[in-house]
Amino acid sequence: VPFAFAADEIPDFSDAKVITADASGLVYVDGVALEITGYSNNRVILPEGEYRLTSNISTTYLIWIDDEAVLDLNGYTWDLNDYCINLNAPLSVYDTSTDKTGKITSRQYTTIGAENETAAFSLYGGTIENTSTGTGRYPISTMWASANLYGGKIVSNGYAVYCTNDIDNTLKLGDVVLESG
Repeated sequence: VPFAFAADEIPDFSDAKVITADASGLVYVDGVALEITGYSNNRVILPEGEYRLTSNISTTYLIWIDDEAVLDLNGYTWDLNDYCINLNAPLSVYDTSTDKTGKITSRQYTTIGAENETAAFSLYGGTIENTSTGTGRYPISTMWASANLYGGKIVSNGYAVYCTNDIDNTLKLGDVVLESG
């Protein structure tokens, strides 16, 4: 598996592609807009690769991950607004900044959703935050997938992680902080 790292091993993001967004919330990778797809033209597919943020961004599309990806928050915030990141492949999130202030936040019912057995979510650093209110709201939802929380912080107005038992999924907890509002 090309992007699997030990909990104490941090990849080198110096050649990582840069994710940005324009004022309308459209997502760009190295200055090229991602194609808008989906039955209601509300999602973009992030291709396989290593990525980093170099500024705070605010996006207004469902972020779909169909191939393995690694993201360095780099001390910045990715505000998904009323959308989420949907995983059909593994995603690993780091925050290599000195102050460890990087974060992914959403008002959607979930911030990171792993939808099938080929998906997995690994958090090595940074914060995953869900600011929605009401019941059934989760920063991380792993239906039929694994969640590996090696470090970082999970912030929610309610639950932290939703994990079903339908398939052989696992929840691994390392040095992670859970905060509830």
